[in-house]
Amino acid sequence: MGSAGEKVEINPETFKISDGKLYLFYNAYFNNTLKSWNKDEDNLKAKADRNWKNIYK
Repeated sequence: MGSAGEKVEINPETFKISDGKLYLFYNAYFNNTLKSWNKDEDNLKAKADRNWKNIYK
């Protein structure tokens, strides 16, 4: 889930498991979103959860 709530391509080798959930991240063209996630995980996780509810209806 992109930061604006859109679907984006992911790199299956760039992932994190947190609280039993698998999170996959975009990692291409010098932009590894896992690094950004790790810096602000609580805020971005809450935002991602809200965005998924809108996509996954």
